[in-house]
Amino acid sequence: AHDGIGKLALANSRQTEFGSADCCTLKFLYTNAQSLSSKLDELRIQVAVLSPDIIAITETWLSQNISDCKVDLSGYQLFRRDHTHHQGGGVVMYVKSNFTVCEMTEKISNGIEAIWLKIKTRGSQSLEVMTLYRPPGTDTDADACLLENIKEISSRPDVVLMGDFNAPSIRWNDLQAQSSKFSFDHRLLKTTLEALFTQHVFVPTRARGGQQASCLDLVFTKDPDSINEVHYLPPLGRSDHAVLSWEYGLYSVPSAINETRPNLWRGDFCKIKAEHFSQFFQSVFTREAVFIPSSYETTGVPLIQDMLFQEVAVFEKLKSLKACKSPGPDEIPAKLLLELARELAKPLSLLCQKSFDTGILPTDWKTAHIAPLYKSGSGAFA
Repeated sequence: AHDGIGKLALANSRQTEFGSADCCTLKFLYTNAQSLSSKLDELRIQVAVLSPDIIAITETWLSQNISDCKVDLSGYQLFRRDHTHHQGGGVVMYVKSNFTVCEMTEKISNGIEAIWLKIKTRGSQSLEVMTLYRPPGTDTDADACLLENIKEISSRPDVVLMGDFNAPSIRWNDLQAQSSKFSFDHRLLKTTLEALFTQHVFVPTRARGGQQASCLDLVFTKDPDSINEVHYLPPLGRSDHAVLSWEYGLYSVPSAINETRPNLWRGDFCKIKAEHFSQFFQSVFTREAVFIPSSYETTGVPLIQDMLFQEVAVFEKLKSLKACKSPGPDEIPAKLLLELARELAKPLSLLCQKSFDTGILPTDWKTAHIAPLYKSGSGAFA
């Protein structure tokens, strides 16, 4: 049996980033022991080496005559379901003592030994774990009830369903059952696929001399990336079932997020609008090339000797103003200049003449209001 199991050195590999800040990793160890009492020493060695968080064992062959203290593991909580009707069967689960564990009370199929736990780790969401043993030759009613249990547990967000299902005719590599559609194997495959379960064991887990190796021990999860790799280890003692170990990625519950919300009542919206408008204006402003000659050549250039600012010319310029134009920094509206053109023509002509004759341009004449005008494109950006 050990030689057969030793050849099963294959693993189902899935690329998942475990150990990240938002992912809690739980270590699992599972096997079909075929009598736990006689293999406790080997189990304790495995536990000391691997330090799993959750241990599940089927076919414990325990009875009520064996007390908990004889099968307990230091640092672990013990949960057991013994077979009471005949020899064999039975399920045991060990969970590390620092985890909060609640045993689910939902009814499990008669004839099926199962333990259903809800495990809460610090900083992570709860994980529901079911371990079951389905004996060969289980009656049809018990099988139907078991399939209903599988449908029920599939509605949970984080689930690990594992155990010895005794369904050897399923080829999990291509999801085919080499049996009739009324067989348990076919119905198990159909139920798990419809429930969107992912099965992570793809090679035989049981090998006995003279018999064909078969995949009896299965591990189901709801998230296909929750298990990165399943390792196949030698059996415990003379058992003909491999020991399976894997890590399950359980995402952490995010801490409360402190949201900073702006106080709309204290907002300086005039300033905000001005800043947005300024940014937009700068983004569309055309920067002209600056060219300043190093010197001016004045030889041969005709000079302006005299220029007369005649009153009639100034009057015509004032009359050509558009009354709708906005005022400049002097706050004098164009309509007022237009209405008083005749009265203003003479003083303005004298001012312009004086400025030209002295070569001095008044500072106030150099200032103006410059505003960008929306011409085309989306008005939302103007």
